[in-house]
Amino acid sequence: MYEPRTPKGETTIEVFKLNRPDLVRGRRNAFISTESNLQSWYRRHQEGNETRADRIATALRESPFADVLRAMERLPERVAVIVLEEETLPALETWLTGGFSRVVRDLNSSSEKGG
Repeated sequence: MYEPRTPKGETTIEVFKLNRPDLVRGRRNAFISTESNLQSWYRRHQEGNETRADRIATALRESPFADVLRAMERLPERVAVIVLEEETLPALETWLTGGFSRVVRDLNSSSEKGG
């Protein structure tokens, strides 16, 4: 469930009904999928299979529930070690320290070209 941090956030949650059951369930399911995809991305990255790693990274970034990934990216370490699977921790650390930077750069250049 989304918890508002500001009055504007509270209004946004209410107006767009962001805590309706289907969206809450979708985010809960996306949490599991995001963890699994991060682990898969990390394995491909470690293997040097950057083509596949880039495809997985793009799917993560463009997911309908990409806000779940953003939430994981913002987790304090003390919380991450509690809520994430052990296999996800090194994947997320690599993701955050630039392992996905080429994908972001490619996405940005594609956007600038209108694609």
